[in-house]
Amino acid sequence: MGRREKAEKQEKSEKKEKQEKSGGTLGGALVGGSILIWLGISFYLQSIGYLSWQNWWAYFLLGLGVILIADGLVGSLQRNPGFVGMVIGGGVLAFIGAASILSTWQYLWPLFLVLLGIAVIVGGITARRRSPTPKAS
Repeated sequence: MGRREKAEKQEKSEKKEKQEKSGGTLGGALVGGSILIWLGISFYLQSIGYLSWQNWWAYFLLGLGVILIADGLVGSLQRNPGFVGMVIGGGVLAFIGAASILSTWQYLWPLFLVLLGIAVIVGGITARRRSPTPKAS
């Protein structure tokens, strides 16, 4: 392998590393753009009287949750290890929004957050027990 090939290979490696550190430019742009589009649509629906200010935020959270869930699912297809967090976070936001829209559930979402928090703690404890701790040399 010549100097030129090594330089090209190193340059490609550095570009890939930069994209990994920045979270990827296309994915971030799609999520950010989608959130702005949903924000504009939801404000427009409120301004024409389709949504009231009282429940606008619930619809916004529901849409935001759906966007994050979709991003997490796309990340899972790309084998992105952080996709689970996006799906969980999006699910929480979507659940809060839906629970507020369907006012019969409005008192359940805080309980859902408590149960989810307990599940995260238990999952963290059991994962730590499964992985051995490194021994000092």
